[in-house]
Amino acid sequence: MAIPTWTTAQAKMSVGINGTYVPFKSAPDSMRRFVRPALFATEDDVWELRLFGTAFLATFHGWNFALVTAHQTDVAKGAPAADQFRVVVNSGNRNLAVPPSSLHRPVIDDEDRQSLKDLTFFDYSGSSAKTEHLDLSSMFWSDAADITADYSFLIGYPSSSAIIELDGDDHSKLSNFTMRWIRQDLEEDEPRPLDVEHRAIFVKHGRSTRESVEPDGLSGSPVFSIIKDKGNDRYLRFDGIVTHANGDRFAVYPSVYIRDMLEHIVQQAEGNGA
Repeated sequence: MAIPTWTTAQAKMSVGINGTYVPFKSAPDSMRRFVRPALFATEDDVWELRLFGTAFLATFHGWNFALVTAHQTDVAKGAPAADQFRVVVNSGNRNLAVPPSSLHRPVIDDEDRQSLKDLTFFDYSGSSAKTEHLDLSSMFWSDAADITADYSFLIGYPSSSAIIELDGDDHSKLSNFTMRWIRQDLEEDEPRPLDVEHRAIFVKHGRSTRESVEPDGLSGSPVFSIIKDKGNDRYLRFDGIVTHANGDRFAVYPSVYIRDMLEHIVQQAEGNGA
């Protein structure tokens, strides 16, 4: 019987993230660099940007996207307009709020699958924005078979995480605006009658010691699992993004549908010579 080498053992205890192996215990917190507050331009000199949920930055076959839920841009319900979405990037000593080059929304004809329309893809492939995106091209998706989930988690920016401090001399000005990310430990649960259709259900892990938070603002938060196959090799699985939450119960848009839509967007663009 062959004795595993240190390299083999180390690989089994790590997961690949953008081509680099990261110890699986460190992987969850390292995912935060691909998750941003969902910010929208306000055209206000003082309140230039508005926080409205969470955005996930992903690359698919070389195309860069920011993903949010569609209801984060539903102006009929008080949300900001989709064309106001911005990703903040650092340029020298300045922060720039960069708009996408285009946006895409799923078209669903099947009346029984209308809940799958709750998604918006912002296309940054033609943008000069230099940000880190998680490469999904070789990722495990929610339909992965013959695997076991060791640990599931979400990364997001709840509304309560924003710290806004006004200037003491002029309350129309800001002295500090900080947005803090959170990670929550999750485990899968069975759907219930009142759950949103076509969603995977996750709940706060029964053994988690992390503080529960008001879930407002967690729409758009990506959910991941560290999984292992029959050979005990570990991988990262993209489970989807949070669309609805009630306390510690999260309805997650399955990534298998996101993959299908990303493939359609890329194929359509390449077919048009983009």
